[in-house]
Amino acid sequence: MLQSTRPATTLNQHMLLHELTQQDPVQVNAWLETIWTVSSDVSAFNWLGLLKIAIVNATAGAQRQQRQTSLGWATVAQTLQRLLSAGSTRRPQSLINDVMVMRVTLILAFGAVPQHPILAASGVLDWFFREADTDYETAACEAQLWTHKHDLDVMRKLHTIKNRLLIMAPLLIAEPLLITAVLADWLALLPYLP
Repeated sequence: MLQSTRPATTLNQHMLLHELTQQDPVQVNAWLETIWTVSSDVSAFNWLGLLKIAIVNATAGAQRQQRQTSLGWATVAQTLQRLLSAGSTRRPQSLINDVMVMRVTLILAFGAVPQHPILAASGVLDWFFREADTDYETAACEAQLWTHKHDLDVMRKLHTIKNRLLIMAPLLIAEPLLITAVLADWLALLPYLP
């Protein structure tokens, strides 16, 4: 059982990771919160590996319509994403994107539930607008000009916007009532984004 509040050494990381994946996700989440609070050195463990496993388990649970298990592992994934992001000045976009893809998958499998920490569709939409590096008007202008300017920073920014829109697209197709006029404008940019 998960009794240790000390991070794993290099030698037993694999055993601990395997043990964690065999536990109930509620217990894993409680252990995460405890070890992150108690330990001053949490760097000696494969947290990204556990995050990926939690995402896979949550998504697989959704495909098998195992709501409780799926939501439990999704909570573990969100907790890890939050803890890893809090400890870093740079928020790894791939981490956040993977968690958002998981959330969209679960919302599509189990339905949107307002105010739910995972199943609230508004959380995905809020993420898009909160993480936007620019306003719509600027993005629209840059989208029209990026092929002529060849500005690498602008291309990266526009590509990030495109990736985020594509993450939300399945949710918006399934739940068209979520599409506001502002979001419709953003979606209309998709063909023009690199």
